[in-house]
Amino acid sequence: MERIRNKKASSIAMVLLVIAVGVVALVSIPEMVSASNDWYVNSAGGADFLTINQALISPQVQDGDTIYVYCGNGYSESNQITKSVSIIGITNNGQRPMITPSSNSPVFDIKKQDVTIRNLEICGLNSQSQSVHGIRSGVSSTEVSNVEIDNCIIYNFSKGNGIFLNKQPGDFPYPTSHYIHDCIIYGNTIGIHIKSDPNIQGALTNHVVSDCIMDNNHLSGIQNEGDNNEFNDIESYNSNNYGVYFLDSSGCKLYQTETGSTNIYNNKYGIYIVNCEGIDITGYGNDSENDHLMIEENNLYGIYAVSSDDIQLLYVIIQSNSLLGLNYDSVLNSYVDYSIIKDNDIFLYNSDYNIFTYNDIYDSSEKIEIGLHGSDHNYFYYNNLDRESPSCFFNIFKWGIHLTPKPI
Repeated sequence: MERIRNKKASSIAMVLLVIAVGVVALVSIPEMVSASNDWYVNSAGGADFLTINQALISPQVQDGDTIYVYCGNGYSESNQITKSVSIIGITNNGQRPMITPSSNSPVFDIKKQDVTIRNLEICGLNSQSQSVHGIRSGVSSTEVSNVEIDNCIIYNFSKGNGIFLNKQPGDFPYPTSHYIHDCIIYGNTIGIHIKSDPNIQGALTNHVVSDCIMDNNHLSGIQNEGDNNEFNDIESYNSNNYGVYFLDSSGCKLYQTETGSTNIYNNKYGIYIVNCEGIDITGYGNDSENDHLMIEENNLYGIYAVSSDDIQLLYVIIQSNSLLGLNYDSVLNSYVDYSIIKDNDIFLYNSDYNIFTYNDIYDSSEKIEIGLHGSDHNYFYYNNLDRESPSCFFNIFKWGIHLTPKPI
């Protein structure tokens, strides 16, 4: 009997040992992470897929994968991106793969977060009868964020936008955190359109556009209707209307970095600001004019601001715009500091409590004009009003301005 007891005890101990070893083994095994895969597309054949769309709808292609695109024979596609993938063109002697829309839908309609589009040439068809966009992002029932569009050429969407950040109609999230870098965008209705719905709470926020060129876009190079978005080292020119248009925006920045430049020129309006708060327009520094953000030779106004508050201009050059350099209409509590306003006049209409300090304001015609109408408590402190023309004079159309000369 004792032998049977010992045998049972030994069996139980063995079972417990096996269970313990199994538990330790389960705890010790690291979580398996599926490796990302690379896939290749070539419309000329000899790759994994003939079209980008084939790759995107393939069950083999999963989140985290990269789709490389050869130039091939070109691509005519309208794609929905519902996976977190990177789509990267393989250049051939500097030529990017070219993609045109195959329908009245965008070439790329992004409906998933963590997407990258790089090194592609996306061309619209000027004969399109409906509004078609190059890249649209955000029309999704889930949040679309962390999207990168890099080193692309997007052009000739004459009835649509080059890049269109929008949202799904109804109570769905806005797209956030898109990074648009080193792109050339031209010949579209709007180059980059960040569009909010004023009837819905929320906004398109935390987008960054850098090192991009907007040329000959019909309505505007950039139209921003979101909050806390940043635009740096950009060029926007040859628009029939606006180089940069801020509408119903707050907390946005247009600026120049140490190694870059921002130039807004040869548009109807250089920068147009409507119903905004907290817009910062800033150059890099004051060491040389090259460090200044440049707004020049626009066909009407350099900067035109309406019904806005707290606009900050720092290290900016406004010069040689055809009608006025700076026009404020119902603008309050704004600042212009350490800037150069040359060969241009300033006009304040129904605008109060604006402050100009340490600026160079001069005119080669030997006359500087600052006009006011219905404006009060605007202050000019320590500005240099005659840097190049000792004989120039200062003409005020109406009271409501306080002048303090720059100390010698």
